[in-house]
Amino acid sequence: MLKLLVLDRPGMLAALLNHVAETHANVIEVFHRRAMWLAPLGRVGIEMLLEVRDNEHGREVQKHLEAAGYQVEREGQGDWEE
Repeated sequence: MLKLLVLDRPGMLAALLNHVAETHANVIEVFHRRAMWLAPLGRVGIEMLLEVRDNEHGREVQKHLEAAGYQVEREGQGDWEE
């Protein structure tokens, strides 16, 4: 699961999902968390459960999103090996 803060503006979720699509990861679920994270004004928390090929692909997805300007936090089934 990846957690990100994005601008709370029309089209921002679609833009994020387009970046995920560029990595060929499969989106399983998306959670739009405005109240749960106590996100700063003008931002919304997004949690995404993604299906990736392997650990390397997962790291590639995270790096791609970070290169696009997102601050990404990974949460889930163990840590990826460095």
